[in-house]
Amino acid sequence: MLFRSSVLALAFSTSGFLGPMLAGFAIDAIGHRYTFLACAGFALATLMLLHVKRHSIRRHHQPSAQWKGSEQRTMDLLRIPALLRIFVVSGLMSMCWDLYNFVMPIHGSSLKLSASTIGLILGSFGSAIFLFRLILPWVVRRFNERKLLLITMVVSGVMLALIPLVDSVPLLMAASFVLGLGLGGTQPIIMSMLYRAAPAERGGEAVGMRTQLLNITQAGVPLIFGLLGAQFGMAPVFVAMGVALLWGAWYSRRQP
Repeated sequence: MLFRSSVLALAFSTSGFLGPMLAGFAIDAIGHRYTFLACAGFALATLMLLHVKRHSIRRHHQPSAQWKGSEQRTMDLLRIPALLRIFVVSGLMSMCWDLYNFVMPIHGSSLKLSASTIGLILGSFGSAIFLFRLILPWVVRRFNERKLLLITMVVSGVMLALIPLVDSVPLLMAASFVLGLGLGGTQPIIMSMLYRAAPAERGGEAVGMRTQLLNITQAGVPLIFGLLGAQFGMAPVFVAMGVALLWGAWYSRRQP
């Protein structure tokens, strides 16, 4: 399961690595309007590819009769301590990942950086995710998954809190790279732990619950942090993200 998750995650990390850099250089070269049109062209090409390959997509098997007749509720998953802990950790890390991609361009603009430079900084984040996921099967065979998550959360939290103090492009790229290792590189580990902690035949339901929780944070958290940044600047936003990750590491560490 972890190997398949890691291979799938490589595709996402590849787009996270190339997308910001290509977008940044395109904005400087052809402007925002034509860059958005180019991005729409990529989305249209993907839609056409899915239509052409629609018959080769595997169909999922129907649940067993025993599962279909059960009256278990999705919210019952939140009452499982191991799953709740994974939901909290996954939600915090994904929230900080999305917020970093949201606030870093704003922070870069406040430092008078060009779009291509901001793209390179975000590209460093994506390149770290790609490299870490490439060696992830080797890493998990030699290190405890839970301890690895705790370490990456602590390091990422400290790094986020330090970013507002940095205005050098090389240092920002280095900090972005470290964040990519922690926030993005360990997501396949979380997915693997989620499947193992879920009850039998409810792994897909647990993933759906995680996705729903992430969608809730994606809808509300950027608005809240955007208002915070508008009032007090970007520094409190980065510090708040760092504190949230450090709290998540403490919460996960104190659970049995």
